[in-house]
Amino acid sequence: MANNPRQDLYLEISRNLVDHELTNLRTFVSGAKILPEGEIQKANAHQIFNQLEKERKVKPGDLALLVDLLRKIGRHDYAEQAEKIAESERKGSAQPSTSQLKRKGEDGEEFPVKRKPDPCREEGEMLYSICV
Repeated sequence: MANNPRQDLYLEISRNLVDHELTNLRTFVSGAKILPEGEIQKANAHQIFNQLEKERKVKPGDLALLVDLLRKIGRHDYAEQAEKIAESERKGSAQPSTSQLKRKGEDGEEFPVKRKPDPCREEGEMLYSICV
């Protein structure tokens, strides 16, 4: 899996929700007008969670909405995991961002490590077919 516990959880949830849980998730998200119904009526859980991030309704260290939604569909196990991930992100033990990574050269001087962009996390349209 990825080196991002939050994305790993999204993927695990998406793979393990049964049909009625996914239907309930869509109903809660659209019914509460968290996301437009048209955006989620055919989306899987992973796509819904990524859209929540894109809309800044779920943020690193603040997964309260996700926890609430998971509890509403009866997935307290995943809600607890989301709470642990949020706590970890708040404490800063989550994977550092690319701008925080440094590498030492032969002379001991530090310089930023550059990573290749993740196509699943690029701005603009999500590339669901390769990310799910």
